[in-house]
Amino acid sequence: GTITRVAWSTEEDDEDDDEPLRKNYVEIHWNDCNITDVHHSKVLLVDRCLFHGDVVASVTDPQGQTGSVVDIIVTVDLKMLNNNQKICNVLTPYLTDIHPFVLKRPVTLKQPPKLVGVIDEVMCDVEVRFPDGSKCVVLSKDSKKLNTGDDD
Repeated sequence: GTITRVAWSTEEDDEDDDEPLRKNYVEIHWNDCNITDVHHSKVLLVDRCLFHGDVVASVTDPQGQTGSVVDIIVTVDLKMLNNNQKICNVLTPYLTDIHPFVLKRPVTLKQPPKLVGVIDEVMCDVEVRFPDGSKCVVLSKDSKKLNTGDDD
């Protein structure tokens, strides 16, 4: 669902005729069109992580002092494909993407200026090497011409 209102918001220009939310509650519009009020401590963010610069407040005192995110440490739980073993709390700097450039993925520059952006297009050139040592490069724009040996 999507949080559409929070009890601690003090927007004066809010012209909705909705009744005020109970203290520490948020209003959530669910994908099935239902609307519910839920205590903020029961809500978990699952579709995005925090980003540098996000304004945050303490869960125990959401109306208290706020701050902004200046550092993020991300851990993941991994499930191994070969034996279904689960490895928990792996720091992401220890991982490498097999194909790091995925459409709509947020990215940042590693060097200043630390700009933030989103990948809109990915182009990959493919170098094909043949047993006789020759090679050719198939440009991304021509990638529809590639076939595997099974396609013959």
